[in-house]
Amino acid sequence: MTSQQSANQPRFHYEIAFADQDPIESVRQEVLKGMVKLERVFNRIISCHVTLRTPHRHQVQPLHEAHIYLEIPGDDLVINNGSSRRLSHQDPHLAVRQAFRALHRQLRKQVERMQERSSRPRPEPLVLEGTANL
Repeated sequence: MTSQQSANQPRFHYEIAFADQDPIESVRQEVLKGMVKLERVFNRIISCHVTLRTPHRHQVQPLHEAHIYLEIPGDDLVINNGSSRRLSHQDPHLAVRQAFRALHRQLRKQVERMQERSSRPRPEPLVLEGTANL
């Protein structure tokens, strides 16, 4: 693996599926770019599963949807831009970018919550009289 390949590939397990359509290499590269950006926010990502769909093929201009499932320690984050017509797009690249932007925001918020929990002062252990030497 060259350094250029490793810079463009996430270091966690991932799957990219094209449902209802033929794979598009440029969209696949857009997905990989989105994953690498997520890894810059949080480097302990366990896995990421992305499914790209074009469910309404009967339309003259089909709408593309990106579904992303991100697994991190202690939590899972899910983006389903097909649930909102305004987030589905005629351009599959735009659908992917918007889904990853939304996931990026979710991940940043989750990382902030994790940092808040870990930075809270822990209560001192309770020591009962006469039990300190046990």
